[in-house]
Amino acid sequence: LAGLVGLSSYVVLADTLAAEASPANRDVPILMCHGTRDPMVGHSRGKASMEALRTAGFQVDWHEYPMQHEVVMEEIQLVGEFLGAVLRG
Repeated sequence: LAGLVGLSSYVVLADTLAAEASPANRDVPILMCHGTRDPMVGHSRGKASMEALRTAGFQVDWHEYPMQHEVVMEEIQLVGEFLGAVLRG
């Protein structure tokens, strides 16, 4: 994988993350973005997932926006930059 993008998301089984993580994927860059007012996937759940990933040794670039369960242009631009960077290698 060149990279992972998680928008308004969370790690479903965070308690098994460390045991199930493969060393082959430790260096895969991860971009996570989340709205601070998301009523569907709470901001705290997304942030806890980011922290679980970092604790497990993954590099996570975390961004949050004052929005609900949606996307904003700033976020779309960031995703485009991230994908461009990881695909260029």
